[in-house]
Amino acid sequence: MWSPGQGSGTGIILIPLAVLVFTKQPLVTANTRSLFQQPANTNALATERRGAEGAAASAQGKPGWATSGHNDKTLMVGSFRSGSGSTGCMHHNNRTRRSLTDSGPRQQPRNLAVPGKPAILSSLRDQLVGNPSYRDTILHPLRHLLKNNQQWSQATRREEPEFFLKLSKQQSPEYLWIGCADSRVPANEIVGLLPGELFVHRNVANVVVHTDLNCLSVLQYAVEILKVKHIIVCGHYGCGGVQAALENQQLGLIDNWLRHIQDVREKHHTLVDLFQQKERIDLLCELNVLEQVIHVCQTTIVRDAWRSGQQLSVNGWVYGLRDGLVHDLGISVIHPGEIAEVYHSALTNIAQRDVE
Repeated sequence: MWSPGQGSGTGIILIPLAVLVFTKQPLVTANTRSLFQQPANTNALATERRGAEGAAASAQGKPGWATSGHNDKTLMVGSFRSGSGSTGCMHHNNRTRRSLTDSGPRQQPRNLAVPGKPAILSSLRDQLVGNPSYRDTILHPLRHLLKNNQQWSQATRREEPEFFLKLSKQQSPEYLWIGCADSRVPANEIVGLLPGELFVHRNVANVVVHTDLNCLSVLQYAVEILKVKHIIVCGHYGCGGVQAALENQQLGLIDNWLRHIQDVREKHHTLVDLFQQKERIDLLCELNVLEQVIHVCQTTIVRDAWRSGQQLSVNGWVYGLRDGLVHDLGISVIHPGEIAEVYHSALTNIAQRDVE
């Protein structure tokens, strides 16, 4: 430990937190006392007033102001039991604080009710109770979905009576689809697969983040439990998430998620700047798929699968909303040793191809 007599440098004395909490003596020295002192007249008035309040409270049998016994002006701000059974307290010289052990009256919490909210809820309740058709109006759009489901189930069973029975017993898909949550990109229909033939994970802009436990859980289950043979990262042209990231739109919480796509944009800004603004969105869609494929390859889940000899490929596609066709970006990795080569080859193809 450094002492004043050692060296000419500046010394730093580290005081454990336990010393601050459990010491019985004030830690305020003569040199530092001025940091905590208030004007004498203010201190005296505050001490006199609070001392009178404490005396009055004691006379009435009510909790009052606690003092430390070391100094009448040094009051206890917190009381703790030390290991020896004695009570330790933290002191602030010339400061008067309410004891944390005081069980006296406390200030009531503020009313956080939103003005007008009870009236709104009351109005809605009256509409629901007094007008049953109001509920029907709200829920009516869901009824045609249930009707569609019945028709779909009946049509499927007519074509293959045992379909749902076999499907209920197990699922054994060979493909994991990591796609965008866009409602215009239905995974199974795009590639003509039935339920049970495609394991699907979707999020905004088909992003794979190494800290996203949702995506990683799907990936781990698909690779290690279902033993899928192919992973497909599929973006789509005209992606709203990609456009928002490219144009720095402020949409709220989702901006944090889209930050990952902005990282892709900044990584390839030299290439992106070569294209016209209307072409940059679709170009960034392709670059985003390329980067997400590499992210999948870099997960411990895929690396462990390859290390164990499991057959597994990771591929990158982009779906066209205008023609319904899937465009293969030439990104297919089947071994960790070829990641760099496939990446640079695919990046070259993206830079040279015509963006739709």
